[in-house]
Amino acid sequence: MAEMELLIRLWCLRILDDLKTHANVSWSDLPPSVRTACGLEGEGPSDALGTEEESTIESRIRELLDHGVSDDFPEPMRTNLARLSRRVGLEAVEERVLGAIALIHLSSDLYEALDVYLDRRSGRSFYILGRLLDVPTRDVREALDERGRIWETGLVSSVGPGLGRANELQLELRGRMAEELSKEVSEVEDLLRWFYTPAPAPEIAVSDIPHLEKEMHRLVRIIRESQQQGGKAVNILLYGGPGTGKTEFVRLLAQELGASLVEVAHCEPNGEPIAPLQRLRRWSLAQNLYGKQGNVLLLFDDMDDVFSASADQGLPAWSRGGVRVGKAWINSRLEAGVVPSIWVANSTNQMDAAYLRRFTYVREFRSPGPTTRREMVRRCFEGVPVSAGFEDSLAHHRAVTPAIMRQVATLGGMVDSGSDVAMTESFLREQIDQHLGVQGFSALPKASEETLPWKREALESSTDLEELFAGLQRSGRGRLLLYGPPGTGKTELVRALAQELDAPLILKRASDLLAQFLGQTEANIAEMFEQARESNAVLFLDEADSFLTDRDGARHRWEVTQTNELLTRMEEFQGIFVCATNAFDRLDAAVMRRFDAKIELQYPNADRRWSLFLNLLAGLALGMPDSAEARCLRQRLGRLENLAPGDFAVLFRRACNLGHRFEPESLVEALERESASKDGVAGRKSGFL
Repeated sequence: MAEMELLIRLWCLRILDDLKTHANVSWSDLPPSVRTACGLEGEGPSDALGTEEESTIESRIRELLDHGVSDDFPEPMRTNLARLSRRVGLEAVEERVLGAIALIHLSSDLYEALDVYLDRRSGRSFYILGRLLDVPTRDVREALDERGRIWETGLVSSVGPGLGRANELQLELRGRMAEELSKEVSEVEDLLRWFYTPAPAPEIAVSDIPHLEKEMHRLVRIIRESQQQGGKAVNILLYGGPGTGKTEFVRLLAQELGASLVEVAHCEPNGEPIAPLQRLRRWSLAQNLYGKQGNVLLLFDDMDDVFSASADQGLPAWSRGGVRVGKAWINSRLEAGVVPSIWVANSTNQMDAAYLRRFTYVREFRSPGPTTRREMVRRCFEGVPVSAGFEDSLAHHRAVTPAIMRQVATLGGMVDSGSDVAMTESFLREQIDQHLGVQGFSALPKASEETLPWKREALESSTDLEELFAGLQRSGRGRLLLYGPPGTGKTELVRALAQELDAPLILKRASDLLAQFLGQTEANIAEMFEQARESNAVLFLDEADSFLTDRDGARHRWEVTQTNELLTRMEEFQGIFVCATNAFDRLDAAVMRRFDAKIELQYPNADRRWSLFLNLLAGLALGMPDSAEARCLRQRLGRLENLAPGDFAVLFRRACNLGHRFEPESLVEALERESASKDGVAGRKSGFL
């Protein structure tokens, strides 16, 4: 008989011996499996245990002890328990209790014997464990106290199957540790392989993330310095939107350090998610497990699931089986770590500042600028037939993260469209739009439609635009406010400015920034300015009325905080920021003072309207009318004082998109209808502010 089977038989006999001593138990009350486990199958009448049966039990116990059956655990469990206890800091009694829980889990005979015992002697679970382990009941109780080391390590769960009528000893080892303890293992880490996951090698190199190269080298220095100094390790918080490359960055960081990257697991072997407190306990256990190994880096991914207000009934207090775990417990663990740890989150909005202060180093991950993104696109879609225009659209859509690029590029390699670039692009664009849509982002911009060639001199501006452009070219910074009726060229002016400065243009509308959750709009405003700073882009906020109107008329407090956030970011921004509004008369006076120049764009005068008309004729490849017809057409245009450059652009798009055929006469007729459709004629204003 195997060593473990003999130990289980000895324990089952002791359970039965205690039961016949303290309870009036009949042989018939004992399940056949219990009698078999005790080696008493087929013995005993169907009445209460008598003197003969008692002596039989006692003799069987002596027989086992005389044959060298030890109270100690069999190999390899004994060695595994000893090695694990040394690494995680368990006392001798705690080690034996841990082994007993493992045996109860592994042996159905022992489990059933204890179930029978506790069904008749409820409340005696600590006592019977002490008798089986030959240790005082008090020591067993202390070992299983929820403030004790066994619980602190997270090795034990309190959701196991209960024993007896009172469901006692609802304990089991987490993961598959009971099975692992009974096997030959080469390393202690093998016993806890369900607690931690060895991270795979990175799929990128430092050269693939030029926007994070300095960050990488800085963290390498910080972690190495902390390892050399010893003592308290660093806790590094990396946060940012999903798919921005945080986890891949950590894998690359571990490779640069030459360190083993160990990730705290998210789920149990059966796929059940691990509760927030248990994940923290496993991270805490890893400090003991890997603390003396030297070059190990811990990864705690999706930490916002643990520290958010909704995690396990929320912080600051978690339930720990009757014990409330608050900030002091969590903070003490964060401050006492000895293994460098990288904590990764998608957002810190729901995290208490008391926890955030404990992190040594914090870095937000954002989507990189267009230049870096374009290189990422080319690398991801290498070998996939796509056009330069497709690459450019991905490079300028920041919501298309590296993760989306890699996933969709993989699909592109699976779909064999031969050399048909259009068919491949159509499929890839559809998939990217699906990814963006399900995450709440706008789709990729369609191929830019044909536009009417733009001429700066056609704009009716209160400021000399040549002088304005030259000044901004020299300084590279400024805050401009554009106002005037719709269609007067505010957006086209900013596009021309970005083109002349050879800078990317980031165009946002108020609707892009406004969010339903408190504080999210302010975060979007901050993100907008940060994006422009990283890309050295001209930042244009269209339809800015929502943020620039008089705060005295605000009906909600959050309206004021949004305006304040915009003003603060404006003053800190070192680039070119342009706002456009159609409601100049309702703007906040304090807001107005923040702008370096306030530029009015009004309806163009008669000469500029004629210039726009000639430009439209050229764009549509229409011939110039004869002088008599031209004079007539010019006179008719001269009476349309509320025409804007945008009206001429509408007719150009109509011709290009709808196939509408125009002649000079019909163009003027269409412009007259555009003018008449407007609500009255607002007198043309001019001059400087």
